[in-house]
Amino acid sequence: MMAILRTLTNCLKTLNLIYNLLESHLSQKEDVPASASIAVPDECNVWDATTYTEDELVTVKEAEAILKVSRWKIEDMCNKGELTIIRKGRSVRLIKAEVDAARVWYSAPKGKV
Repeated sequence: MMAILRTLTNCLKTLNLIYNLLESHLSQKEDVPASASIAVPDECNVWDATTYTEDELVTVKEAEAILKVSRWKIEDMCNKGELTIIRKGRSVRLIKAEVDAARVWYSAPKGKV
């Protein structure tokens, strides 16, 4: 029983450390100009697809075609919080409005659009 308690305590300490690292990383993030802002819902990590219709979501493959980038760049953008991941069962979707906004602030300046 004590081993389980110690393990849970270590897990909580690790989660707290991760939370603090993420919080400090987000506070250091550069300000994005208002003209290049992304339409992000109030909750940063939306995992429930029930708040969006199918027309408001795109697949990763569709996002690749819109942004003209690789799947790895899409994943990188999601990890940085620039795009929100929506889980729909076992599949992953992205918010179309965010992908369209990313087309303006990411792809257009690089001449990809």
